[in-house]
Amino acid sequence: MKSTLILLVSFLMLAFSAQTQIMDSTISKLLEHGLITESQTEEVAGLSTMEFQSEVAPALFILLQLENIKMFGEPDPNYAQFFTNRLGVGVTNWDTLKVGLLDYLNHLRTCGLVNDRLFPKVAGLIDQQQIDHRIPLLLFTLQLVEQDKRMAPQTLGTFASGLQEHAICTGDNLVRLNEVINQRAIENPIEFLKYCDRSRLFELANYSEDPDEYLEKIHQQTSSLVEGLAFEDFTYIVETDKVWSNQDYKSYNVIVSLRCNGRLYKQKSFYSPLEKRNDPRGMNYFGKIGTQAYYKVFNKILADNQSPYRLHMVSSSVNNVADYSKYGIIALTKTQADYLHKGGSYFRPSNEDFSANLTSSKIEEAIAEYEKAGLFSHLNGEEIAKAKEAVWNREHSSFLTVLAPFPKVLLIFDTELGNLTDPYAELVGWYADISRGAFHPSNISDDFNLEENEYCTLQFDLNGKHYSQQLRIQSDWIDADFFAFMDEVIEENNLDGSFHLFDTGGQDVAILFLTTEQNTYLRENGLLE
Repeated sequence: MKSTLILLVSFLMLAFSAQTQIMDSTISKLLEHGLITESQTEEVAGLSTMEFQSEVAPALFILLQLENIKMFGEPDPNYAQFFTNRLGVGVTNWDTLKVGLLDYLNHLRTCGLVNDRLFPKVAGLIDQQQIDHRIPLLLFTLQLVEQDKRMAPQTLGTFASGLQEHAICTGDNLVRLNEVINQRAIENPIEFLKYCDRSRLFELANYSEDPDEYLEKIHQQTSSLVEGLAFEDFTYIVETDKVWSNQDYKSYNVIVSLRCNGRLYKQKSFYSPLEKRNDPRGMNYFGKIGTQAYYKVFNKILADNQSPYRLHMVSSSVNNVADYSKYGIIALTKTQADYLHKGGSYFRPSNEDFSANLTSSKIEEAIAEYEKAGLFSHLNGEEIAKAKEAVWNREHSSFLTVLAPFPKVLLIFDTELGNLTDPYAELVGWYADISRGAFHPSNISDDFNLEENEYCTLQFDLNGKHYSQQLRIQSDWIDADFFAFMDEVIEENNLDGSFHLFDTGGQDVAILFLTTEQNTYLRENGLLE
């Protein structure tokens, strides 16, 4: 019952802004069927409701608030207290409780708050002892009537027309889709992927548990969505993820290699072995295949082919909780993807890069130019080879991500410094790391104290001079004066080069050290952002 309630609480958190008007006819119905008493009518009039899609949802929400008042003394839910009060309390007479809950559910149906199609679903949870109190009964019923309204044929039919207009679902697929919509046979929005022209719904329970059997099979089925993705020489290796693993926990990746159009492609994605997935919490499909990344190997090929399509992942959820047992892959053009990313779509595909600027050939050429320009001069042959291997295991949308695997070349850090102990001192050390020996400060320190101070003082020595800069502690965000201070230090010391900042599109900052000649050459040849 606790798990059911957790699922439903997340649903309520997504509801819309409060409204206060309640129909007199609704109150009359609730009175007529004994769902509220005369003494509660004044109390009901003072309750707020919320904006729902279903016409009956406000009345259900009122009843839920009244139950909250009974248990907690106020209409706002306090489900932590609900769990505390009820955990470990056995049902002494389940048959009596069950009869009472079913009788209450029957009153909801008679009152028109639950239709005949939804009634068996709620009754089934009562019968399975998944619902043993009116609060979870009302929560689940409220979620169910909202979902039922959202999945009504008229509403889904409008969305189907949009899929047709954007050539995502056409011909026989559209006919089949409209048939199942009219039959109310679509319960989970991800089921739309059964009917789109270039899509597939993967249900992981239908595949072997042996990766030797299912990994290549899933890749083959994924590649069939767009022409030009047929491959051969499929191999894979499983490796420990050194970043996320520690002495108490081991994380794994799978690296897939395949050959398409004569070129070898690789992709790294998360992987969880069967022995780690055999989990009673329902996580036994999480990591069977890295749904967030495995398909991106084909987007590399599509970019190389200058294709207008990209593959997108669509996740599945039940009652707003992730369902790892299934997922979808759909091939879309940019126009189609933009349509589905707007409001009103019943499923949201992943965001993918359509630029096709960084083809495999361009990445190879860029790495050769970086090496020629001396950006890897501090690395040995083994380190360079290992970094190149890591480049091909990823998908790239910019030259920054191409440079990222090479040790001590590109500095990327979060401008929210709360994850660092001595943030400014650590940053100065990282600046030194990527300078290839040009910037070599010593005695680096700061007195950063997020809890006690408004300012901190960064200090270090360089070329016989002592440098000190006071920096504001702005919560845990970096003080932009840090960058200006570092630029002044570099200029004063006539270093052979300077640090260049790049926008990553988020709150991270990327910094690259370049000599004047390197900066000019790489920019003139379009090898920097």
